[in-house]
Parts: sequence; C-alpha cells; structure tokens
Amino acid sequence: MSKVAIQGNASGTGTFTIAAPNSNTDRTLTLPDEAGTVLTSASSIPVANLDSAVGITGADMWRISTDFSPSNSSFQIVPNNWERVDTHGFSKIGTGMTESSGVFTFPSTGIWKITAHAGFYATSGNAYISVSIATTVDNGSNWNITAAKYNNLASGESYQSPVPTEFIFDVEDTSTHKVSMYVRAAAGNGGAGAIFTGDSQDSRTSMVFIRLGET
Repeated sequence: MSKVAIQGNASGTGTFTIAAPNSNTDRTLTLPDEAGTVLTSASSIPVANLDSAVGITGADMWRISTDFSPSNSSFQIVPNNWERVDTHGFSKIGTGMTESSGVFTFPSTGIWKITAHAGFYATSGNAYISVSIATTVDNGSNWNITAAKYNNLASGESYQSPVPTEFIFDVEDTSTHKVSMYVRAAAGNGGAGAIFTGDSQDSRTSMVFIRLGET
C-alpha cells in the first residue's frame, strides 16, 4: 500500500498547518503519480505554458488610412499609409504587430490567424479585383500568395467588399516569417481598374492578426 509522508525542513523554524474547510461533506484529494511542485495563487507560470488555459495571447488590427490605387494589373503589395486601428473602443492584446512599407512583423512565434479585408470601387467600366495574403519565410527574398479572393466590379463607381481572405501561418521565426497584403486590379471591357478604399475612422481595407497558440 502506498503511503503519504510529510517531510519537514531542518533549516526552517516555521510551522506549516494543513487546515480543513468548514464543511460537513467528506472529500478526497487525489495526488498525481508524478513529482512536481504545488502551485498557489502566488505562483508564476510562463505564458507559453498557459496557452490552452488563458486563450488568445495576441491580437491586433491594422488598416490603410487613405485610398490606394494599384499602378498596374499585377499583384502588388499595399505599401503605404498603414495604421493600427485606434478608434471606437479598439484595443489590441499583447505587444502587437509592427509594420514597415506594408510588411508586417510578428511580435512572437506561434500559430497566427491572418484575415485580410478590402473595400474598393471601379474607376470606370468593369474591373477584376483580387485581395490576397502573401507570406515569406526568408525575410522577403521570396513571397508566396497563400490565400486570395476575387471579385468582378461590373459598373463604374460601384463600391464592393469581397469575402474576407484568411490564412493560418506557422510563425517559427519572427525575423524571417512575415506577411503582407497583396492586391490586383485589372481593367476589363474598357474599364480603368479600381481603387482600394482607406479611412482613418472606419476600417475599409484592413488586416487582422490573432495568435492561436504555440508553434
């Protein structure tokens, strides 16, 4: 039969008391079959070991503050006028993303969910639109379109927004694994392309980053 032993410390002088609660019900405290240290409300546990218990540890949202017009019909990064959302009660979780010329760097490794939204309108005629998430794992030497949505704008000056584009990215190294929004606007049937809309009060063309867990 297994036994329970309480071992004192020869160097200490204090008395530790195990106190029972005020209860009329019998209770059984089952000890785990492993070595370890009892945790208390004063214990310090690394956040990395608590992902499944505390939930999301990182979340951020960015948007472009002014309209962006692609220069040609090729896929291209949205490079300028990115800002962290800062209106109407927004608050990030954790350190948050950093951005430079449209390239976003993650604050920590982990499994990240990325969502890209875009608002746009055709300048005239028809326009074929693509909103994409592009990632790199070698600090920008190579970029890959990892998720994309396509729309056709049938009439000039017509505003639309595509279904959000999403990708789950395993960020193994924050110095090499980065992400950007890529867009494309090609004219069709005599059209002259499209403009992606931006604003500093509401998020029209934006990206959302949520850390789901450890890599």
